[in-house]
Amino acid sequence: MIAVLILGLIAGSFTGVVCYRIPRNESIIFPGSRCDSCMSKIAFYRNIPVLSFLLQRGKCHSCGVKIRKSYFILEILTPALFLFLYFVYGLSIIFFYKAFVYSVLLAASFIDIETHTIPDRFYNILLVTGLFYSVFYNNPEKWFLGAASYGFPVLLLYSASDFLKKEIIGFGDVKLICAVGGFISYSGLKNLLWFYEILYISAGIFSVFLIFSGKRTLKCYMAFAPFICFSAFISGVCL
Repeated sequence: MIAVLILGLIAGSFTGVVCYRIPRNESIIFPGSRCDSCMSKIAFYRNIPVLSFLLQRGKCHSCGVKIRKSYFILEILTPALFLFLYFVYGLSIIFFYKAFVYSVLLAASFIDIETHTIPDRFYNILLVTGLFYSVFYNNPEKWFLGAASYGFPVLLLYSASDFLKKEIIGFGDVKLICAVGGFISYSGLKNLLWFYEILYISAGIFSVFLIFSGKRTLKCYMAFAPFICFSAFISGVCL
């Protein structure tokens, strides 16, 4: 369990780097960890997930500028997610597969919140890994049916945008749901309906909260990827 926790902390820290660098077209490998503000290199002993953020009070040691809170949030969420998956699946192939997929979905969610876009590489990664996993377990048909059945309803919504002269859902969200459908795989209409119920109810509740709190209006854009990620987690693990 300790090994899973450490793996989750490392994955969470790396996911934070991915969320910052990919929208800025920077390499996620080189250079090493550095401050986003002063660009000074972060020593390894100041780059311990969660602990370093707390000890430095959320500020860069070199320039004193506040560190992005998304790093800290991901360093908390990811190990918690890994531990939950470990308790459900043990240290198995499906654990590593789902841990990877949900890490990708977390990265897509945080990037969508910041930039209102989802880079194509995330769909491609999810589709390719999902296909390979389904072939490995001799059920590529379920992968294909999952991608098609989960993606079809939102594809209709996207197509309706042309008639209504108003964007109902972004095409990036359509592609992400297709990829998630392949990951979940088709296992009956009931699970498909559960996915969409969780997706739109959670998004609706959050939207109402933001509107009544005065933080957004009906015309404001709201990132949809986090709710897709949440629904994929409930549908793919808890149901």
